Amino acid sequence: MKLNLFLSYMNRQASQNLGCKTTSVFREGTLQEKIDDFVDDMLQEFDLVLLTDYFDESLVLLKELMGWEYRDIFFMKRFYTTDRSRKDSVLSPETEYLIRKYNLVDVQLYNVFHQVFRQKVREFGEERLRNQVTEFRVLRDEFENNCYEKPEDSEVFKKKEWELTEWGRKEHACTFLHMPDIKIDFLVSELQANSDFTDLQGQDNVSELYKKEPMSEEEKEFMLSIQAAHDQHVLG
Repeated sequence: MKLNLFLSYMNRQASQNLGCKTTSVFREGTLQEKIDDFVDDMLQEFDLVLLTDYFDESLVLLKELMGWEYRDIFFMKRFYTTDRSRKDSVLSPETEYLIRKYNLVDVQLYNVFHQVFRQKVREFGEERLRNQVTEFRVLRDEFENNCYEKPEDSEVFKKKEWELTEWGRKEHACTFLHMPDIKIDFLVSELQANSDFTDLQGQDNVSELYKKEPMSEEEKEFMLSIQAAHDQHVLG
């Protein structure tokens, strides 16, 4: 049985999501030549690729590239685990071989961008990056603790059901990080499609637009603040 590594939906999710199926499969040449063409396309397309196994380091590099502040790269871990059994497990050589075989494009894509990442770290300065990552983690934890009331729990895997503090309810960045992904998707898509959260009379219409679940006053206020920033940017 001959495997079609480009057409199998079960394989190489990263490369497929980046358009591997449409940009490479119809090109002439060997499989490796097609993969090389695809990777070259990605190198031309992206100035920086964030790696999940170096996520904090990647965010600091992104901050530098974009000219942002630390608060612009704060994030909240929606899921977490204290169970190290899977992370510390050792794969058999056979299992590792099969993973690499059935994710051939993803593996090569990761290897190339890992090399690019290491080069960017050297250019930035390894000690400088370590210092900034340490500072970022301290500031992010402080921000998180200011934003949320965090109940103690001992569950191995749990979605963080934290409540906003009084300060957090007034801080739009806390509200944004606290919002479910589906609401954030709505916010972005609505702005892209309609550029407006208000009705013809200029009244707040965000609750009527979003009908999947109740929206808190903090979330409505946050979305309207995004609307104001959008209008200022577009209209000047």
